[in-house]
This record gives sequence, C-alpha cells and structure tokens, in this order.
Amino acid sequence: FKHLNLFLEVTRRSGLAVSKPKLSLFQIKIGFLGHYINQGTIVPITRSLQFEDKFSYQILAKNQLQRFLGSLNYILDFYPNINILCKPLHNRLKKSPPPWSDQHTEIVLQIKRQVQSLPCLHISDPSPSKFVETDASDLRYGGILKQIQNDKELLVFFTSKHRNPIKINYSTVKKKYCLLLFYASQNFSMICSIKSFYYALIVNHQNTFWKKCSKFRF
Repeated sequence: FKHLNLFLEVTRRSGLAVSKPKLSLFQIKIGFLGHYINQGTIVPITRSLQFEDKFSYQILAKNQLQRFLGSLNYILDFYPNINILCKPLHNRLKKSPPPWSDQHTEIVLQIKRQVQSLPCLHISDPSPSKFVETDASDLRYGGILKQIQNDKELLVFFTSKHRNPIKINYSTVKKKYCLLLFYASQNFSMICSIKSFYYALIVNHQNTFWKKCSKFRF
C-alpha cells in the first residue's frame, strides 16, 4: 500500500477531492488528458490518433483546416519539428492566404503517415543523467531532452520553433547555444529540475561536440 498511501498524502496536501465512484485502485495503466501513462511511459490514446481518417489530404475549407490543426494538440510532444512542418498550413488561416499547393498536400500526407508510428516518451526521473541535443539552421531550431536509464537513451521531450528574423545573422555555434540557454530552458524546466546535464552541440551530421554543464540551472 506504499503507493496508495503516497497518493492519499499528495491528495490531502494539495487539497484535492476524490470521487469514490470514479476511483480505480491498483492500475498500472491509466488514461489522463488524452494520453496513456504506463510504467513510466506516455503515449497518446488511440482516439487521439484516429483524426487522420476524418480529413482528406486536401483541406481547402478554413474551418476544416482549423479542426485538423487542433487535432494535433495531443501529439505535439510526440512529433519532432511538427510546429515547423505545419507552418505553411497555419499560413493558410491568415487573411488573404496563399492558394493550396502540392506542398500543403504533402504536409498533410506526411502527418497522416507519421501518426501511425509516434515514439514513446518517458516521464522525467530526477535520478538518471540527462542531456540535451540541439540543432539549428537559419530558419528554425529544435531540441531533444533525453535521460539515461539502464544504459539506454530514453526520449523525454521534443521542442522546435521558427527563428526570430533578428537572430538569423548569429553564427551557427551561437545559434545553438542560444537555443540551449533560452528556448530549451523555457520548455524543459516545466518537466524536470536538472542540476547537472550534458549538452550535445550538433556541428553537422557527422560530428557532435559534447559539453558538460555542471552549474547550469533551469
């Protein structure tokens, strides 16, 4: 009853109310806010992935495109660079949007394919070693938070964003350090507290420079 007592303690400390009819004890897999949580892993519930059958590969109506993009909210954390990928679709929601093109069709098809094989994410554990991988270009940048458990690299969190035009003239190394110190810290601090971690600076597709940040705090 160790976990049950811990649950009751957290509930009391947080001032939460528990509904007896809705309470299920001793579960190893639960559904929570559109996700399944199972023994330290997180995946979208099946219903969150079935949206792709409801939309054509050409979504010309604005309200339909809004629904399609809204359906992606449950898988954003599981799809690397999806915000970057969907930017042309979001541009279609603007006033006087560009016409639908083959690029938009390919984006929809790519998303439909990708949702069939989304990666499994892991709940951040304060004990294992963690490291951040980042990469950047003139137009966009992204980061991945991982942790090491049983000699395996486990995915914890993805993040990506389009670059501010003001920062386009930054050097490549500076762009990537800016991501680590600013954007990655903003996102990763929401899910874990890290006192010491490794930062992977991806110089190109063949070379990676590793730097340990022992005093950096999110």
